[in-house]
Amino acid sequence: MKSNLLFVKLCFALFFVAFFYTATFAQKVKFGLQGGVNYSGLHQSYPGSNLQGSPNLQGTFGGQFNLFVEKNIGSLPFSVSVEPGVIFKGYSDLISGTSSQESRHNFRLNYANVPIAFNYFPTQRLGLSVGTELNYLIAYYIKGVNSQFLLDLVNRFEVAGLVGAQYRIGKRWILGSRYTQGITTLLTFDVTNEQGVNAGKLAQRNMSGQIFVRYLMN
Repeated sequence: MKSNLLFVKLCFALFFVAFFYTATFAQKVKFGLQGGVNYSGLHQSYPGSNLQGSPNLQGTFGGQFNLFVEKNIGSLPFSVSVEPGVIFKGYSDLISGTSSQESRHNFRLNYANVPIAFNYFPTQRLGLSVGTELNYLIAYYIKGVNSQFLLDLVNRFEVAGLVGAQYRIGKRWILGSRYTQGITTLLTFDVTNEQGVNAGKLAQRNMSGQIFVRYLMN
């Protein structure tokens, strides 16, 4: 686990070095800051069975903060952007207690986050995006306490798909939104019925809707 965390820290250090190098020396490359809010939750599926997802899962609000570097592709209305940062996702679920009563618990998932987007601009102000998010889980909180058990239980590295749009509202300001859906799973486990017979597998994936504001520094 420590070696994985060290690798993530090294990758982010390299991203920051590349960002400030780009900001200092590169030409025709846009760079800046972006931050926003998200509403995230878990998408549940049961491959190979007709089981239904839990009705008790609910989404929660979180946030994200990123640097970004964007490079136009020649004179075409396309660009590629890389956005290293952090994103705070989560969900809530009903958990049975010792008294057999259920209570709602909030789960917070803090990720080191690197969205990579391919952007198309049908107009000078409007942009459409498609791409991927590479995420690494650095903390998993339940009721405000970081749980090493949950960190060891789930898949900490996540690949997600993203689609979004952005609109320039000034010389340096851009308003954007996007939706992300996990391609890899957060957790997969066997589900049994009331008789204890295996009824299939449960796969859980992160999903989130995001709204962000971007500030261009050049």
